Amino acid sequence: MTEEAGGVPGEITEAPEVEEAVRYHESGSTWWPLLWGPGFCGVGFTLETVTGASHGLAWIVVGVVLLGLTALWVSARRTDRAVTLTDTTLRMGTGMVSVARIARVEGVPEPVGARAVGGGFTIPAKTHPVPMELVDGSVVLGWARFSDDLVEVLAPMVEGNTAESACLDLDLPPSARPATAANDSTANGTAANDSAVNETAANDSAEGNTAEGKTAESDTERPQIPVESKEGEQ
Repeated sequence: MTEEAGGVPGEITEAPEVEEAVRYHESGSTWWPLLWGPGFCGVGFTLETVTGASHGLAWIVVGVVLLGLTALWVSARRTDRAVTLTDTTLRMGTGMVSVARIARVEGVPEPVGARAVGGGFTIPAKTHPVPMELVDGSVVLGWARFSDDLVEVLAPMVEGNTAESACLDLDLPPSARPATAANDSTANGTAANDSAVNETAANDSAEGNTAEGKTAESDTERPQIPVESKEGEQ
């Protein structure tokens, strides 16, 4: 029975989630467009007041409706266009790529016809492409508003990434990991050992057959000594 600090003896407590440090972030949109609707209504109400009768309640209702619609628009942009880089993941909009799977981001040619990270056929407007080569040799098309800043932060993080390190980072079982040079060497060594064992068994079998043949031959060449019957002696 164990006791956690500040807990009840024998009680199993969950470890607190540790928030990863954010290395790079683009929000996707600011909140200042929320001022468009109320500002428009304020100008309209002011003009009505100066020129004649005003409809204050109507302008308030219109302002609230425009504010709600703009809030939905800004929220969608902040979801679909946000870029967040942590120590383990790179999130672009609704798509995510593990940092351990990225081999390099500098000097990678932009793939023709490749889909952008997040599932779109093109990168979002007012963003720039960030081609990324993965450890398996494929290239995916990332994006960011300030692509040079993202590459500057991401490039040192992906140096030395290999297929094996990506498997270890993702906690993949050995059966799901790609074959490496060490595994191939081990397999070749095992095959060589099996071949040597088979060759030894074949040699032993051949030597056994040779010995049996010599024994049979010596038995055949051995002279037969006649045995006189007792009746002949009598």
